[in-house]
Amino acid sequence: MMRTAGRTHPNVEVIAPGIHFVQTPLVNWTVLSGDGTLTLIDAGYPSDLRRVSRVLDDVGGELTTVLITHGHSDHIGAVRGLLAEWPDAAVLASADELPNVTREVTHQVGVQDLLPSLWRPSVMAWTARAIAAGGLADVGVPDPRPIEPGREHRFSGHRVIPVLTPGHTPGHLMYWLPDHGVLVSGDGIVTGHPTSREHGPHVLASMFNHDDPVAHASMATVLDELPVEVLLPGHGPWLRLG
Repeated sequence: MMRTAGRTHPNVEVIAPGIHFVQTPLVNWTVLSGDGTLTLIDAGYPSDLRRVSRVLDDVGGELTTVLITHGHSDHIGAVRGLLAEWPDAAVLASADELPNVTREVTHQVGVQDLLPSLWRPSVMAWTARAIAAGGLADVGVPDPRPIEPGREHRFSGHRVIPVLTPGHTPGHLMYWLPDHGVLVSGDGIVTGHPTSREHGPHVLASMFNHDDPVAHASMATVLDELPVEVLLPGHGPWLRLG
């Protein structure tokens, strides 16, 4: 299933039964459906709230869980707005990432980090769009809970295993869906970004990463150890690996 992108509706594609990949020009998220419930993996920028809500309404079901890959504004931006509609939904992230999700600390690229690259038109354009989308807004999420990496969980009828992949942020998680060979990789592995011409699985530019060597090592470890068939990245198109 593919829907046409618009002001309030991004592209939505069903990757496998109950796995909906949502792609926008700036950031992606994933919706799991089953058992009458919905699980959202990441939630876009603050300006994406209406888009996220509409996708959830179209898929249908009660939002019970929000799984966070990491606490950057473009991945948790709509969470507080969603909790106003679904106040009983649980927000889960790795223990190491919780301070970033609540904004007790902030591990995120800032304007000062971008200054050496602002001469590049793509970086300048992306920075303006990210700020307009709410990239500098207060997006701290109240009362998120830790989820245990490496242990199998079940969300909306799907087996989900969180995989700790630090580097992009200290507690970055990917979510492995072994029944379908699907890896929701957040920003630990992307396939594109508005600031780059690189395509295929790769790590974001070093200015975006908390620890760049660790980010590269995490990507290599995951791709070496997991039989990934389909990659659902935080940025760029989904990819079937051969």
